Amino acid sequence: MPRFQVEYSETGSHHPQRAALTELLAIRIRHFGGVLRELAPGASLDRDDLRLILCRTASRTAYLSYVTRALLGRHWRVPGIDLAHVSGAICQYLPPANDSPQAKIYVEADGELLGTLPQKSRVGVQRANHTVA
Repeated sequence: MPRFQVEYSETGSHHPQRAALTELLAIRIRHFGGVLRELAPGASLDRDDLRLILCRTASRTAYLSYVTRALLGRHWRVPGIDLAHVSGAICQYLPPANDSPQAKIYVEADGELLGTLPQKSRVGVQRANHTVA
């Protein structure tokens, strides 16, 4: 699994963080329906941010454990997989090691191919103002 770099700031913080990841999911919906249920606990369309699932591991066992916890409706911690609330994320290639060729890393949204890295994602939520007289 090729690694890439993500830069993000957690909601309420102005301190950017960086991580080398194998997978990143940015989610706003709470329930996916069916057997998958809640993939990203804390995600909600009522929030003005994204819920990131940051996969720092290349372990297939960790991925399976994370999906299993969602299937069972549990929230146990999976080593190498973290969650964060953010307003946006910037994903880019890591600097190449020892002049080796860079593998293309593809970006998708809702199963649709957007292209390759680099990619910048931000949430822009506008709420309607309702006045009751």
